[in-house]
Amino acid sequence: TWEEPDRKSKGTFLMKVFHGTPLIDGDLNVYIQSSTGWVYSLTPAGELRWEFDTHGENPSNLALSDSAVFVLTSTGSAYSLDTTTGAQIWQQKICDVAPADAYSPIATENALIFPANYYGLTGGTTEIVAMHPSDGRILWRYSQGP
Repeated sequence: TWEEPDRKSKGTFLMKVFHGTPLIDGDLNVYIQSSTGWVYSLTPAGELRWEFDTHGENPSNLALSDSAVFVLTSTGSAYSLDTTTGAQIWQQKICDVAPADAYSPIATENALIFPANYYGLTGGTTEIVAMHPSDGRILWRYSQGP
């Protein structure tokens, strides 16, 4: 049985928990994020395949495509990780502060959608950001206003 290493939170979020929904790919590999800012992939037998440090804390639920897993950290950085190796494909800062509560991004072939604060604001989720999954470029933003 695999157990997360003794890692400390990188910011104000003091708990060390798996509070998101794990994802399972077609090969039955598991993907899960920790409040410590790490993303993990486990084999169907529960052995560690790879780990990735987002350098943030309390990441979002994950989204999965055929070859990438996507995550947004509380510091507003979105990541695309290779599902096989865990290597970073791209990283894009989309806001100053991401939502603090559990939420799930959506990944399609043509768009990746995250809730986000308007760049520069620190309170509430006021935007939705669509990104291209292959390179992380921002396609559009929808704002609810201040």
